[in-house]
Amino acid sequence: MISKRVVRRSTGIAAFTSLAGATYVALALAPTDGLMGTVQRIMYVHVPTAWVAFLAFFMTFAASVP
Repeated sequence: MISKRVVRRSTGIAAFTSLAGATYVALALAPTDGLMGTVQRIMYVHVPTAWVAFLAFFMTFAASVP
């Protein structure tokens, strides 16, 4: 049986690796926009982060309602 510690550690490593890879792809490999230039690339990081934050707030609210 796999211990909780191993699962937690491997999940953390997978999350960090995915985050680092997605950030690299969004900021370095994404093509430059014709109108906004390189400033537009930051939206590839900020918009998903905002969605995850709203989801976390909603989940916290839903879990705290009796």
